[in-house]
Amino acid sequence: MEHCLETGDEEGCCTLFREYLSEAAKSGNLNHKLLSGLLMDATQLVFTYLKSKEVLAHKLFQNPVYEFLLRQYTDSLENAELYLHYLLKNAFDYLSFYRLPGSP
Repeated sequence: MEHCLETGDEEGCCTLFREYLSEAAKSGNLNHKLLSGLLMDATQLVFTYLKSKEVLAHKLFQNPVYEFLLRQYTDSLENAELYLHYLLKNAFDYLSFYRLPGSP
């Protein structure tokens, strides 16, 4: 996932995450503990990447949508995918905007 973040490959990040969850589900290992660990790992990777770009991630994600998705994350495979997609999309969208000429 780190490589996908560095190259700006949002879809690649989502695909890796989706494939990992799918394999865990197929093997019967998909449970609350695995989802919680994956949540922490994925969030940490994205926040660390944003910090390396001098973005205060905790400010970027202080909103009701993020809080809702975070609360719903471990309820289902679909909710886990929605959370990660939202996390990645907002991170990449912000970085794209930030790189535009004339942006703050």
